[in-house]
Amino acid sequence: MTSAIRSSLCAAVIGASLFFSALAVAQEGDAARGAKLFRERCASCHHKGKDARGPNLTDIVGSTPTDPNFKYKSAMAFMSWVWTADRIDRFLQEPTEVSGANPASRVRNKKQRADIIAYLQTLKSPEGTPPARERP
Repeated sequence: MTSAIRSSLCAAVIGASLFFSALAVAQEGDAARGAKLFRERCASCHHKGKDARGPNLTDIVGSTPTDPNFKYKSAMAFMSWVWTADRIDRFLQEPTEVSGANPASRVRNKKQRADIIAYLQTLKSPEGTPPARERP
């Protein structure tokens, strides 16, 4: 096997493991426990269905910080990544990586982060309406 093939194979294995790690984060969470944790830890800034101090998080999974239909702090407005389960997990673990983010939103417990992420994945716009990020 040539070194180029080995390198490609290694990159594919690493990529697959990262993908399945992110998938595992979401799958191991309990949305009902996440809803309770969200009410306790997040709802003072993030109200379901409307903007408050922080953006409305309906349809947040799959959106980007540059999305004009979410109210982000200016520190996040230039970011170009997508809010995936893995990205949300990393953000909840260390929110201060994004300048201006509230360090009080840090969630150190991995299981609690997985539960909150599972809950966030349930926050969808009603069927037949455009996602929150596509509404005027």
